[in-house]
Amino acid sequence: MILREALSETPQNGPGLRFAATHPVLPRVAQLLAERHGDSDRKRKSAAERAALLQRLQRARFDWDKVSPADRLDVAWVLWDGPDMPAERGPFLRAFLGWLETPWRRVQAGRVALAWAAACDPALGSIRTVAEWLARHAVHLPAPWPELAGKLDLFSLERGPAKLAEAFLAADDDESSFFDGLGLSGGAVSGGLMLQALGAAADIAPLRLAAAPRQAARLMTLAVHQRRFRPDAVTASNPRRAEAIRCRLAEALLLPWQRDDPPAEVKHRIVDFLLSHYGDVRLRRGRWGSVAPNAVVIMAHWLTERTIESFFRMAAIRTAGRAQADEIANLRSRRDFWISRLGYIDGAWLIAGTQGVAALEAGKLGCGQLVGCRRDHSAMLLKIAGMTVAAIGHSGDEHVWLPNNPMAPPLDQRPGHAYALAALTAGADFSSGCSRNDRESGQDRLHAFVDRHLAGAVPQNGPAGRRN
Repeated sequence: MILREALSETPQNGPGLRFAATHPVLPRVAQLLAERHGDSDRKRKSAAERAALLQRLQRARFDWDKVSPADRLDVAWVLWDGPDMPAERGPFLRAFLGWLETPWRRVQAGRVALAWAAACDPALGSIRTVAEWLARHAVHLPAPWPELAGKLDLFSLERGPAKLAEAFLAADDDESSFFDGLGLSGGAVSGGLMLQALGAAADIAPLRLAAAPRQAARLMTLAVHQRRFRPDAVTASNPRRAEAIRCRLAEALLLPWQRDDPPAEVKHRIVDFLLSHYGDVRLRRGRWGSVAPNAVVIMAHWLTERTIESFFRMAAIRTAGRAQADEIANLRSRRDFWISRLGYIDGAWLIAGTQGVAALEAGKLGCGQLVGCRRDHSAMLLKIAGMTVAAIGHSGDEHVWLPNNPMAPPLDQRPGHAYALAALTAGADFSSGCSRNDRESGQDRLHAFVDRHLAGAVPQNGPAGRRN
């Protein structure tokens, strides 16, 4: 009997049938499922909950048959967690992948793709196993994985990172917009796959930089995610991998310029970037230890130029608003002279009062401490063709010690090493402030003195020196 007939036979004199209002349960069920298992690819479990899940897997001896149905739904998020990674247990990984296939668990498979991208490290056998599995099932994965597998061969460890790097280097949009356009987020953007792409980009970029110097900016953009240097993300867990990527990146940014410098703007950005993430190469700290010697030489030469520029900039700032036209011209003339002799300069070191030290340390440029002076005073030491030169910021003078003069102040490139102002003038063989006549300025005499001792010398530093 259908409902219509049942209603037609309702007793005429009896009470009418009444139906209670229905309460929709689907939204509540959906809410409970979202709270329990997540409504996207984001990790729903806290770090403590994931650690507890790892402990349960260990107690089960990574026997898939002993893993509870509830825990199975979260295994994707811990496959590569902890020192004893579940994914590195071959039988466990095979059983887990088989469970994903029968029946096909599309959402879970998408989570595996995201976890794989976050953990991607070719040194792990499980990464290759899962990559091959994802490649076979790519068309059945949720977006954006099918398209990325088709366009970029993303799940190929040999080709995927390189194609991703090529696409990024060729694009014009910023990092966030680029990855949004690919549909990637979270660990897929911050993790191991992008570190591999950075390494691939470091291999590709040097072949292009001479013809397209501004490609260096794209490479540096890829190297930083949310203000964090990508190799630093794996320094604690995989220091060798982090060091290898750091070396490839520094060499990619420096070695293309062995014969000719890049445009000034490009060089400035590269120096800023390398100072920020590697430190001052002259201090010989760890991050430069494994970088190719030729790249180290280029960076050291660029820092010599940066040191000279910084010294005269500090001097100009100190006199800003009260300097006479001749003082400004004198600063410019001094700066231009030393920059024009850059190929002969073997080293440069800034020495500053407390005010200058704070500013220089913020920019990661190494410097010494100038004592016995005002806090805004500064000086610069140069080594040029065996001579030692001390340029004094507030007096506008240069003092020169010839080779083998025991009174020459040492160019001690240790951070914080203290220099007394008096030691930067004592025993000099030449001082530009000591005038002999009114027909010749101190700077003219300095230029003549230095050039006389440079006669016959061959530039050893910078592009000219590297070509000799």
